[in-house]
Amino acid sequence: MFSSKWEPHVILSSIEVSCRWYKESSMKPLVMFVDDDPMILASIHRQLSRKMPAYDFVFCESGAKALVEAAKRSPDVLFSDMRMPGMDGIAFLNEFVKQHPVTICFAMTGQVTLTERAQIELLVKLVLNKPVDCARIAEHIQSAIPVVDAE
Repeated sequence: MFSSKWEPHVILSSIEVSCRWYKESSMKPLVMFVDDDPMILASIHRQLSRKMPAYDFVFCESGAKALVEAAKRSPDVLFSDMRMPGMDGIAFLNEFVKQHPVTICFAMTGQVTLTERAQIELLVKLVLNKPVDCARIAEHIQSAIPVVDAE
């Protein structure tokens, strides 16, 4: 899986391993967004794809679609809305975390009850209140999976 350039006696943190593996494999970290509002997804796509060219992004309008996409390539970072028709955010995150336990997950929500918030906090690194500024999203992505440019 890793190139022959790896020195087995060097112990690196998981973040350093991830960064080095991406750099050597030329594979960009994948960030997934799940939200039933296509306008929110379009706005995030427009702002982050220009601001963060070192990352790949995938955008899904439902939890079911996100599970299908994640099966193709497991995302490194996930941002999910909580209020979605069909499979809600909690049901989606429960299933997603089972299938992708190493993905760093964030929840985005405008309103949740205290009980729902407690359930969500067991599944994610952080709950972000909507509206979420794209600059803040970018900071969370960079802190979750930092990418060092080869230049």
